[in-house]
Amino acid sequence: MKRFLLLFSLFLVLIGCSQKVTEKDLIGGKWIGTAGYVDGEAEGEPNCYPFQDGIEFKDDNTVYVETYERDFEYRLNQKGVELALFDISRSYSYQIKKVDEDELALEGLGVSEDNTCILERK
Repeated sequence: MKRFLLLFSLFLVLIGCSQKVTEKDLIGGKWIGTAGYVDGEAEGEPNCYPFQDGIEFKDDNTVYVETYERDFEYRLNQKGVELALFDISRSYSYQIKKVDEDELALEGLGVSEDNTCILERK
């Protein structure tokens, strides 16, 4: 029983560690909204404007947003759990979670708080 509890605790720690997202996790491939994200699960249609048409992280601070057909500046917070996109006229903020190597979950913050989706790397 003690061995099981120890392994279970280690498993929970490893799951918690995988939630941090780095720029290295984002760069490479095009990310496209594939589903909504409700209560920690993929559900329904993606609702993550302006990401639904796809985004591509070019480097540590530039992301191409297909919807606008141009680059935005982006930043991850130090904990790697919030993603913010900036432009001259607008900005978007999302809580970001790494589901696996090719899947991210986004939950809107502030004015975007009703927006949620799963992004899949293509």
